[in-house]
Amino acid sequence: MADSLLVLSHKFAHYRSSPALQEYVLIESAKVGVECYRRGEGRLWRYYPYTTGDIVTLESLDFSFPIDLLYENVLFEGDALKSSSQA
Repeated sequence: MADSLLVLSHKFAHYRSSPALQEYVLIESAKVGVECYRRGEGRLWRYYPYTTGDIVTLESLDFSFPIDLLYENVLFEGDALKSSSQA
């Protein structure tokens, strides 16, 4: 986990140097979650976390969608274990 955070940190530092990049979006694969970093004034980046029930907004694309749509039909590891024990 620490290694993956370090890699993400280095990637984000690289991406931030591009003036064309307006948003940086991370989508969780082990749980419902989206993290959006949006360029602000100067060197400022704003952090927008999204979770179940939220509407994700991508301002650079002028597009919004319910986060639940992104995870429709996705079973997480814990969900599969619950389903098999209930059967």
